[in-house]
Amino acid sequence: MQESLYSFLPLLLLRFLVHLPFAPTFCCVRTGVEPPTLLHRACKRNQVETVLQILALPNTDVNVKDHAGWTPLHEACNHGSTACVQALLRHRPTPIVNSQVGGVSPLYDALLNDHMDIAKLLLEHEGSVILQQKNNEGMTPLDLVSDPAQREELLASALTGDSARMKKPTEVLNLPLLEAGSCLLLHLLTSYQQEKGLSMFSEAGAHSLGQSLLRALKTHSFETVTAAWTDQQAVRLLEDAITLMERLPEHRQKCEPTASE
Repeated sequence: MQESLYSFLPLLLLRFLVHLPFAPTFCCVRTGVEPPTLLHRACKRNQVETVLQILALPNTDVNVKDHAGWTPLHEACNHGSTACVQALLRHRPTPIVNSQVGGVSPLYDALLNDHMDIAKLLLEHEGSVILQQKNNEGMTPLDLVSDPAQREELLASALTGDSARMKKPTEVLNLPLLEAGSCLLLHLLTSYQQEKGLSMFSEAGAHSLGQSLLRALKTHSFETVTAAWTDQQAVRLLEDAITLMERLPEHRQKCEPTASE
């Protein structure tokens, strides 16, 4: 009896070590599987700034799996990390939304933990196709929701996602260069127009690339404008440009009295 018990001790010890914060690398060496990455950990804790820094690194795999097969998107959906889910969905290439571990997809993770806001984000991004995905028990995501009002909200978000996916982006040559050039031109236009006191949406040069981007941002959300972008650096530049547009008037007011003195 004692020999039988001792034979199980290494396995019990290994199962215990897997759950220790310092143990993933050690367990990886023993079992030959991938440990939780820094991206997984940041998604669990909703550390969106860390997530953005990791995603900006070259060759980052947004679909990397941990020792159990979970992706960063799984972890963000499971722990209610809304900001991290938004960052992951904006990343290019986008994460795989319909991946399953034991029949559990990111959408299932969100619904099982009552994160309706995240569930709607996933549906607005991916459309109704993920509502048809079944788990190991043959249940669809809507089967997990008993509230009729919530079911209607999810269906509405899925329709929004379907409509967005039906709109094919305009095909252009050298898209990364075009995207980066658009954002750099936007920086220049914004600085010049603020300095000269011109209207941000004047009709002068209405057909220029920068003005087209400005008009798009005036009538559409940031997510809509960048939905088909493939260059993550260009997305970051546009975020900086929007911040610049919002902050320049404030800084001008602060600087002008000092300059006059």
